[in-house]
Amino acid sequence: RLLGQLFCVLACSASRLLTMRLLCVLAVASAADPSTRQLAASPALFAAGSFFNASTAAALLETIKHECDFSQVGSAGRFACTLAVRTNAILNEFIAKFARTWGIRLRNVTKLVAVKFMPGCEEYPLHLDHANLTGVLYLNSASDGAGGEIRFPAANVSVQPAQGQLLTWRSFKEDESGKSVPDDAAKHMVSPLATDPAEPRYTLQMEVLLDDPGAVPRLPAVGVAHAQRRLTFAPLAVDDTTGESDVELLSATNVVGRSHMDTNVFGEAGGDLLQ
Repeated sequence: RLLGQLFCVLACSASRLLTMRLLCVLAVASAADPSTRQLAASPALFAAGSFFNASTAAALLETIKHECDFSQVGSAGRFACTLAVRTNAILNEFIAKFARTWGIRLRNVTKLVAVKFMPGCEEYPLHLDHANLTGVLYLNSASDGAGGEIRFPAANVSVQPAQGQLLTWRSFKEDESGKSVPDDAAKHMVSPLATDPAEPRYTLQMEVLLDDPGAVPRLPAVGVAHAQRRLTFAPLAVDDTTGESDVELLSATNVVGRSHMDTNVFGEAGGDLLQ
């Protein structure tokens, strides 16, 4: 009888913990940006139309204009700089929201990359990022015909810059054995920018390398109905206390340096930094 009572207590405790965990996961999914939509399955490509509102995006843009010491990267018309995160509230909010979007934990994030495309800059050629996850936040909009779209030819997707919108995708997929391999469908390009837009095109970029290359981040939630799919795509490497996969964001120097040891930080080969 005593053993039976003990079993009931343990079963009830386990049930409560499981219920709490499921509620937490569902709550995270339900709290996702309602504007998030999936643009393609291969690659896993998503857009959050109102990731930042117009005033927040504009405030971040003003910060970048005043604090960034831009250097030319690649061909004429493209400039980039690294932003120290420190205590900047908007940058920290961006990092936190991006982490929630993919259901991951980011650590050691000290720098982000801002990129400026000047009017008349040329097309940036087709390339594949060397990060597991990429995020591009548009800080200003482009009018129709102004150019500057990111294009994914394999998925037949083209995204025009819109202020406050986040475009995010995975550059790797799982093969039949479950191994993480580059996803050629994630190759993308940036169209030329017209010579007469009102101002340059600005983006803020994040690239994430997983500590465990085999870990699979949950796909971003697309509305509350997507919550159950988030459970299906739970990470392979999970922290027992948080349910989140452990990832690290590398600085621009490390991202490029690992793949292109003989190029500059923002060299031609570092196409990941020029979206």
